[in-house]
Amino acid sequence: MDELYKEAGVQRKYRPFRFPYGDKGGENKELLQKYLAQQGFDKVDDTNIPYSWWKESELDKDIDTLWTYDFAEYNIRPDSGFTMDECLMKGVEFVAPEFK
Repeated sequence: MDELYKEAGVQRKYRPFRFPYGDKGGENKELLQKYLAQQGFDKVDDTNIPYSWWKESELDKDIDTLWTYDFAEYNIRPDSGFTMDECLMKGVEFVAPEFK
């Protein structure tokens, strides 16, 4: 990513990070969080996330960012039967979805 910013001539202001598939490293989570901090990754401002489970799960303490809900945009493809409204817009309307 740094190379892309450099090539584009744009200053990179933030370095957020999200683990693929929400895998935060299991028993290595604490070490990975320290590594992300040492490498200069930025914590996204999550102070306005309204979900109680966000803080109960201590996600507000992590450097990496976990998604708050799944837009399911990966379902939108030819002949899938899924539309932009079904996947993306429906997700935006949830005020406080339950975490299960």
